Amino acid sequence: MKILLVDDEDSFRQMLATALTDRYHHHVIQAGNAMEGLKYLQTDTVELVLTDIKMPVMSGIEFIKKLRQDYADLSVMFITGHGDINLSIEALKLGAEDFILKPFKIKALADSLEKVSDKINGKKLVHNAINYLIQDQTQMEIPSQMNLAYRIIAYFEARIEPLIKCYKMHDFNLVLCLTECITNAIMHGNFGLSSQVKEDNWDEYNRLKKERELLPEYANKKVLIRYLLMSDRFVFEIEDEGNGFNTSKLPDLTDPTILLASSGKGLYLVRSMTDSLRWNEKGNCVIFEKKLPVTAFQKS
Repeated sequence: MKILLVDDEDSFRQMLATALTDRYHHHVIQAGNAMEGLKYLQTDTVELVLTDIKMPVMSGIEFIKKLRQDYADLSVMFITGHGDINLSIEALKLGAEDFILKPFKIKALADSLEKVSDKINGKKLVHNAINYLIQDQTQMEIPSQMNLAYRIIAYFEARIEPLIKCYKMHDFNLVLCLTECITNAIMHGNFGLSSQVKEDNWDEYNRLKKERELLPEYANKKVLIRYLLMSDRFVFEIEDEGNGFNTSKLPDLTDPTILLASSGKGLYLVRSMTDSLRWNEKGNCVIFEKKLPVTAFQKS
């Protein structure tokens, strides 16, 4: 495993690097402080950062915060003393994989590194497995109730978020896209509430919304959510039982000035985060696609 070892104690750092290299065959890059470590990461990659928690120039906590900000998927493990328990808890809350207490035996550290390596390899297997995927499909149907819609959105978030993280699609907000499309399906599609009503009289819009949530002829209309995962993309289709609409009357969803308009902002954001946004001919089914980027794991 390629490890970036960051510690300001030269003799300790060199001893550790030698042991991990000679006995356990890791490839260890050394840095005397966090700034040196960040400089290295600007030009090369590692699988794990192993850092001391107490250092001059930049503390281990600040270093981990910076790693989480700039290298969100990079695994981090830290070295700490018995008196640094509060710092250790903070580092774990920031997402560090594991820690080891000083003084320690090299074998104990090597065992911890092996566990972290297994986690890293597990992430790689997600990428490799996608190469063999033909398709994974889910369909869900719910009545027009926003409380149920939020549960479905949470379900898909939990299911797809690991995939999004593995592929580092940090520009994609699945919750926003699903919330916008499912809300539109219920409010505009099944409840028949137009954007114009919302713009003209917000109180009247809310009154009608609450009223129609209780009326069976509206509330019992269904929203069908289809999810399809393929080897190169995933697709969501959200279909309502409303009358549809004339999609040619939509504003230009690639024009950022729509953000200044009274309606259409949500669809603009969905379009900006996805690779394709379209409707069926009737206008009661919206489809958005997101391509999976080709990664080094897929190429290998």
